[in-house]
Amino acid sequence: MNDKFKKLVRTGKNNLEDIVDASCNRMESIINNWSKVKSVDVIKPDLEKETQRLMTRDIKRAVEEMSSSAERNTKIAVQDFMTDAEEILMKYLPEVDSDDVVRSVSSKIDLEIQNSDLFSYGGGDAQNKNGIYEALANGAIMVLGGAVGIGIKEGLKAGYHAITHEKKREELLGHLMELRNMDMTPYLNTVFSRKNELIGIIKKAFITD
Repeated sequence: MNDKFKKLVRTGKNNLEDIVDASCNRMESIINNWSKVKSVDVIKPDLEKETQRLMTRDIKRAVEEMSSSAERNTKIAVQDFMTDAEEILMKYLPEVDSDDVVRSVSSKIDLEIQNSDLFSYGGGDAQNKNGIYEALANGAIMVLGGAVGIGIKEGLKAGYHAITHEKKREELLGHLMELRNMDMTPYLNTVFSRKNELIGIIKKAFITD
């Protein structure tokens, strides 16, 4: 099970990086096409639209797919364990209704798996403030926070506006690079602690209960 989860984290990390890269490329194009004679407010709606798409649609869907995959792998591993456990019960405790025990434990475990998001997306969940959503949101805030209005009115001198435009463009691209380089591995690795929690539940349900 550990090997499957490691592969899932590795594949998920690559997929999320590709999604963020594609979004950052689109935002970079928006920034680079920003006219020197226009206020930064002109591009702000497009940047907001792109960051919302990244966080609330593309990344969310990818994380949901990873959670579904992790859930499927967990159920397969649990089923294999239950098959072995039933054989052991039948061999060493023939007086115990092994079929009934396995059925009861399997129901408890299935419920726990369904109620456990193996990958942490976050996004306002009161129980989870350390998900991928929050990490990306912090990066997106840096990008959008950089897009403060330096309007044409502030460029009373043509040279001044050209300088402030280029400075602001470089600032936005710098924040974009930080978002692009964000390491999501720590957030993906939460799956291992959740996996250990499920193992604990399995042991309790099978041995204690």
